[in-house]
Amino acid sequence: MTPKRPRGRPPLGPEHRARLIKAALTLLDKKGLEGLQARLIAAEAKLSVGSLYKLVGDIDDVAREAALETYRELYAHEIKVFTTVSDKPVREQLMALALGYYDFVERHERRWQAIIARRKAEGRLEELYGVEESRLRSVITERLAELPGPPCESARNIAASALWASVHGIVTAAPHAGESAEVIKPLIAFTVEAAVDRIIANPG
Repeated sequence: MTPKRPRGRPPLGPEHRARLIKAALTLLDKKGLEGLQARLIAAEAKLSVGSLYKLVGDIDDVAREAALETYRELYAHEIKVFTTVSDKPVREQLMALALGYYDFVERHERRWQAIIARRKAEGRLEELYGVEESRLRSVITERLAELPGPPCESARNIAASALWASVHGIVTAAPHAGESAEVIKPLIAFTVEAAVDRIIANPG
């Protein structure tokens, strides 16, 4: 005897939640903040708006999840970049990581600008994104520890934070202001070179 099929829709699970977050990322890449609408996200994921609210929450919750997933993607991208230059001098490693950051942001420019805009509006940067940014900074700190000296831990932390903030500012603000890669990449190179030279010259 053929068993009866259960009535109603199949239950919602983690895979449906993942589809909604992926849909939000897709729309942010295509439309920027205009894509951050419950109706559009649900349609992209082929789910109902009610499912979105049940699985993720309101649109603010969707935006936060999309931002956090973007930072995780950026971290994975930077680790992949590092594996290609791990046998190179530290200066080259840092340059590759900085340019990798720029390449990632350029590839996801609309999404990135939307995330920055949402973050500024929320004003809860460290609480929401501090862990992910700390992971990214730790990659820089570990590279700086290999420079001649070696510099003390506090000097490495300061240098890593300064380098992260500088490169972050360049790759976030310059494209938005209409600057081209020909302008942005030399700015990044100058920043990396200055940081490395400073910490080598003043290791204490």
